Amino acid sequence: MTNSLPSPEQMLQVAPHAVLRRIAFSFLLFAAVLAALLALSFYLLLPLFTTVEIAGEERGIAELKAYRSSLQSRITKAEEQRTQLVLPIHDEGYAALKRERRTRYPLLTLRSELLQEASKVVAQNDAVHVSTITYAPAEGSVALTGDVRFVGPRSMTVLAQFVEALNRMPMVASVREPKFTREEDPPLGFHSPFTLTFTLQ
Repeated sequence: MTNSLPSPEQMLQVAPHAVLRRIAFSFLLFAAVLAALLALSFYLLLPLFTTVEIAGEERGIAELKAYRSSLQSRITKAEEQRTQLVLPIHDEGYAALKRERRTRYPLLTLRSELLQEASKVVAQNDAVHVSTITYAPAEGSVALTGDVRFVGPRSMTVLAQFVEALNRMPMVASVREPKFTREEDPPLGFHSPFTLTFTLQ
């Protein structure tokens, strides 16, 4: 009896299901062993390499995801609080300050109107000289210091005219009368220094 290899024609005649039947057990055994090894590595080896210490605690993948979500929510909340502090447009305190500012007379407008009124008292330039304007918006009071000059002995009369002009201004509620004095100064001649206070409406 002689052993001979099957001819190529005989090899081509082997049915595919016969080939599958021969390798099925080996394939199933390989797949089962591979699945078991992957499961063991997932539950035993992977946690050893993926567990890290954060904030003094050992955290795995699932805990890291939860910790990341918690951090992101805290960051979002902190950014919203920062935005409210930096841009307090909708803050009630800021709105109250804006309302209070609108109720107060603007300083630049007040200064301009006072100096204009002082220039209209007499034709002489800088006759009513205002040196300082002190504005207290909380009390609604204004204090002026200065002097009446370059009008000779009429300085007290011009000062009285200036006080009357202040009383006629629409935003002035009342004027406290200043001391009417006349002094003589070598460079200025006769002049009347004044300090007067008035309240706004």
